[in-house]
Formats: sequence, C-alpha cells, structure tokens
Amino acid sequence: MGRWVAGAGTETSAAPAKPRHRVSPMPSELTHCRECRKPIPEGQITCPSCSTPILGQLAAGSTRPGTAGQATGIPELLPAAFLPGTVVDEKYEVRDRLGAGGFGEVYRVHHRILRRDLALKTLHPALIDNSQVRERFFREAQVLMDLSHPNIVTMRDVGEWRGHLFLVMDFCAGETLARMLARQKRLSARVAVSIALPVLRALEYAHERGVVHRDLKPANFVLAPKGAPDGLPDVKVLDFGIAKVLHEERTGDASALTSAGVAIGTVAYMSPEQATGAQVDARADLYSLGVVLYEMVAGHVPFESPDMTQMFKMILMDSPPPLTRLNVHPDLPGFERLVQRALAKSPDGRPGSASEMARDLEALLRAPTPRPRYGAALAAGALLCTIAGGAIAWLTSDPGPANGDPPGNDPRVDRPGNHPPNPAGNTPVAPAKVPPADPVAIPQLGNGLVHPQGVVDVVYHPDGTCLASGCQDGSVRVWDLATGSARTAAKGHTGEVTSIDWSSDGSLIASAGRDRKVRLWSADGQELHTFPPLEAEVLCVSFHPDGKTLAASADDGHIVLWDVPDRKLIEVLEGYHLRAVPAIAFSPDGMVFASAGIDGNIRIWNSGTRRPIGMILGVRRPVVHLTWFDSGRSLGSSGFDGFVRIWKLPQREQERAIYHGVVQCTGHAVRRDGKLLASAGKDQKIRLWDRESGSCLAVLDGAKAQVLDMEFSPDGTRLAAAGLDREVRFWDVSGR
Repeated sequence: MGRWVAGAGTETSAAPAKPRHRVSPMPSELTHCRECRKPIPEGQITCPSCSTPILGQLAAGSTRPGTAGQATGIPELLPAAFLPGTVVDEKYEVRDRLGAGGFGEVYRVHHRILRRDLALKTLHPALIDNSQVRERFFREAQVLMDLSHPNIVTMRDVGEWRGHLFLVMDFCAGETLARMLARQKRLSARVAVSIALPVLRALEYAHERGVVHRDLKPANFVLAPKGAPDGLPDVKVLDFGIAKVLHEERTGDASALTSAGVAIGTVAYMSPEQATGAQVDARADLYSLGVVLYEMVAGHVPFESPDMTQMFKMILMDSPPPLTRLNVHPDLPGFERLVQRALAKSPDGRPGSASEMARDLEALLRAPTPRPRYGAALAAGALLCTIAGGAIAWLTSDPGPANGDPPGNDPRVDRPGNHPPNPAGNTPVAPAKVPPADPVAIPQLGNGLVHPQGVVDVVYHPDGTCLASGCQDGSVRVWDLATGSARTAAKGHTGEVTSIDWSSDGSLIASAGRDRKVRLWSADGQELHTFPPLEAEVLCVSFHPDGKTLAASADDGHIVLWDVPDRKLIEVLEGYHLRAVPAIAFSPDGMVFASAGIDGNIRIWNSGTRRPIGMILGVRRPVVHLTWFDSGRSLGSSGFDGFVRIWKLPQREQERAIYHGVVQCTGHAVRRDGKLLASAGKDQKIRLWDRESGSCLAVLDGAKAQVLDMEFSPDGTRLAAAGLDREVRFWDVSGR
C-alpha cells in the first residue's frame, strides 16, 4: 500500500550503503594517530577516533605525542625547511615539532631577539597552490590578531618564508584534552564542566566580535599544568584557523571563504548545519562543545563510524545515545539534560549563547548533589527498556520536534493558502507550523470491525465491496462490508503483519511481516505462495498496476521486486537508501514507483529499468507513508515531522505542506479525485483537509488509540481507519 505502519526494530541501524566512489588509500606506513595514539585502519584519510587529518601527520613525521625524537619505525618526513636548528624569517629558530593540523604543521620555535619560546604554524606545501586555502590562512591571521583573551592563544606574527606561509603565536605548555582523554578515557561530569567553563568564556568573547571557531575539539584545548586563579583549569583554546567572520558575510562579502556550501571542521564534532555546508552562527560552537562534554564523560563521541557518509547521516538524523544507556551516571544532576540540549539538531533548540550555556553549567556546580537511589533507578531503567523493546515502541514514542524545532518554528512549512516560491526545486520552503483549529466533529458510522489485536494496515478491494486488514497477531482478514462479518481470517505470518496490498484486479492479496516474509493470498484467504525470507523485516509491499510485479521494502534499506506469475525474484535494489525503507508505492500508470526512507529521502524510480530517476530531499525526518494521485502527477508523503506534503511530479516541487497538529504524523490518505486529504497522528485524531485551501474541514471522532492507517473507499464516500484500539472504523465523507 506504500506505507509503513509499525516501527519495531527501526532504532537498530542498517548496514550503511556502499560508497559510490572510494577514496584511494594514502601511501603511508602510519599505523597510529599522533594525536590520540589509537590505531588507524589502512586507507583512512582521517583518524576514526579523533578525526585528526592524516595528511598533516604523514608530512610531519612519525613521532608520537610526547615522544619527540623517539623512533617509531615510521620514516621521518619533516620538511627540510623546518628541521631543528633552522632559523625562519631571521628570528625564529626551530626547536621541535609539536603536531599537525588540518592545514599544516606546528613547531616550537625560539625567538632569537625576545628570547622566548613561541609556536609557529605553517601551511602544508600540498595546499599552497590552493588560492582559497591561502586566503583562508591570511584571514585566520587577521581574525586572531584582534582576539585578546586569557583563554585564547594570542597570535603574534604572520608571514611567508621560502614559499611557506606561517603564523606565530604564544607557546602553551601543558597537554591537550585529547591526550588526557587518551590516557584517562573518562572524566567525571564535575571535571568536564570545569574544563568547559573557560572554553565558554573564550567563546563568549569571540562570538561578541563576530568570530565562530567552527573546529572545537579536544585537540584544540590545552590544559596548563597550573590552574587559573578562580580554581578552574587554565584552558587555552587553540586554532581559530577556520573561523568565520560573521559581520563580513552579513554585509555580503563575496570573498568570504566559509560561506554556505563549504563544510569545514572535524566531522565527529560538526554541527548538523555545518555538516550540510549551510551557514552557521555561534550556536554551531555550542553543539561542538556539547560533543566534547559528552565525550569527556562517556569516553567516546556520540556518533562514530569509519564511513564518512554514515557519519554525516548519523549527525543529521540520529539522537545521541543517552548516557544512562551506556551505564554512565554523571555525578551532576541535570548534566545529561544540558548536554542533550547543546546537541539539538536545530540551532534554535540549543542555548542561545555561550554565556547562557555557561550560566547553566555553573548552576550545576553550585547545586547540591543528592545521594543516588541506585536500586530504584536501575529497576525503573530496566522497566523502561523492556517497554521500549515492544513491537510498536518506535512508532508510538514521541521523538520530539524535528531537530529540536518547537512547533511554530519550522522554516520549511507552508501555511494554508500560502505558496512561496521554491528556488531549490524540491526542498520544502515555507514559514511556520500552525496547529489546526478543530472544526465540527463527524461521528463514526455504526460499529467497527473488531480484531483480537491492533490493526496495522487496511486496504479496500478495487470494487469497494470488501476490505482486507493486517493484524498484529499475524493474520490477514477479509471483511464483507455489506454484513460487517469476516469472510476469512488467514494466519500465516509468525510475527505481526506490517503491510498488505490488493492487486488491481482484486484476485490477490500480498502481505508482509516481521518474520521477514512476503506472502500471496487469494481473495478468499487461501495462501498461494511464500517468497524466500529477506535479510531483514519487511516493512511495506506494493503491487504494480498490472499485477505482474510485486515490490517490497525492508528494514535494511533494500527494495526487492518479484515476478508474480512466475514467483521469481527480479532484482534486489540496495545501496540507495542508507537505512530502513518504510514506504513504497507504484504510480497509477505503473511507469514509476516511489520509495521513502527514515533518512527523510524520497526516491523516484523508473519501473522498467528499475533505476532511480529523481529524488526529493529536505524532509529531514522519517517518511512513513506514500500515496499517488492525480493520475501520477502528484505524490503525497507523511512522517515524523508532523506534515502531510504534496509533491508535484515530475518537477519534484512541493505544492503544499499541511501540519497535522502533533510532531508525529502516522499516516495519511488521499481521495481519488485529489481534493480531499485525511491525516492521522499520535494525538489519536483524524483530520480531513481541503487540498486547494489547506483548511481543516472536520475531525473524525471515535478512535480510542493511535491510528496507524487510513484509506478512502474507491467511490470516495467513506474513510476507513485502523489502529491500536483493535478496530477498523468508518466515517461518511460523501459531503466533503
């Protein structure tokens, strides 16, 4: 039917898609990261543990942190121009190498006139010919020259020597937070907060001057051996090397190098907006610091994967694992709540400024620490974990507003009657979420069709005389609508039925289940065939209009197509959706079909070649339901952003986005004439909408629990709905 009705197992990530292009391995013998000392798998271009670029490490040599001059079995590759004893620009004598950054090398040098040690940072020779990198290098110098704060490393000089660009800044004694974490693994929440507070002071100062760091990570925090006078650690923030000067971009400086579309920064600590190359503000730094706070207490960053594509997907879509789930219990009550707030996907969900975040963390240090009630906490946690493992836990739990957005603050949504231009072509554009005002309610027609367990899918017979339903008890039932009695109750699936569909001639029913199987049934409920089980749970099935092809989508992101008459496999489509595909549906003419993933992407496929011909982007939350109408010229989608969206094809432009009223929209239906829409959500309400105006026409009363599926009758006079209250209910919508 082109929709997904239950979500058990969807929190387990499917295997990531195979990359379309593979980065060639770098020719080196580097086996351990110089920064965090952890192993580096062959072929990586960044350290998978701390994301430090390997390019700089290779060019800089093989000495590990803290072992300057000691052999490690890896050839020394220090540039000849910066060997110890070399005098740079007639005044800076190179003493030893300190480390590598994304742009180049850092050396400890001695100023021969001032007789003091400083740090000299060079641009990597491989990047010198890149005019953008050269310009960014000098931009860094201009920014740093204007920053003077006790918790920011002071920049002293900038220049070029023998073709090498360089910066000179104060030398900071001590160790980086990255090295401390490599040694100690985890810190207490109290220590983590005490380290973060000086960083927030530095950020507050820089942000007030329009500077965003954009590359905050443990390797850029140096902890001095002696603490600050106020008792907190003396932390210095290094490397504002890719800072963004906000006031220049606001004035339209075309030379700004960090404009939208260029993702700069270490991946594991990137904010979602930075990962997509969008414009960022000071709140991107607060997200990165939230990652560092999480890492200090948990022992690792919230999202980890050797596959960069998967990393970006996790940053954009996944929620950080709760610390309690990792058996980490912070010693400061409220610590996890503040960290989760800093890690909100939307900047609007994070603290508004560095000073606000600092005040919240300071309040944690001042608050008394109660003695934990371990027995009660563990018992409650075990109970919640048991409940969360239920068959419909993911669908019936409220994940919160999309990316932390509060209702009424979603820039993607179209208010009823408002159709702004869409310059991106297929990205939702619009003002704010507007919860609908409920008009007059319509009572249901008579008694519903009662089932032994929840009903997850319903579909009318093409002639409208009967209806099929899929139940959580694993049965497929066919109902006579004239009498309200069940013609058959066929039990074949060993797990709940997730999706059903009726062939266009009404002779076959296809069903999918959590037992990973797809079955074919006759109209009277006789099992005709069971296809070989898939590798993952099957979430949706859809017949081609000619009845000769059956498509199924699975929890591992695969799409499978079978030849129905021959009962043979046609093809398995993999690598296009990175995670579960909750919905799949053929267009009325059968020329194309659409698939939707919990990655928020909708793909359009050519049915003949079985290859994608387009993609709809920008929804950002799981899409769980698809419907075709207008003879295939329009596609409806709904999902966990709370909206029913109408897309015009083949343009793939959004015509309208209707907000159901709660964050989680569990499904929708469109009448064949395309003029009337129905939506359902976690609020147990069904709303009818006028497509042309976008106005809510009626609310359908009767449902006692969450509605999971709806369908208009073929003649458009009735709406059937099914859900967790174990009934299929009907409403008369003929006057709408």
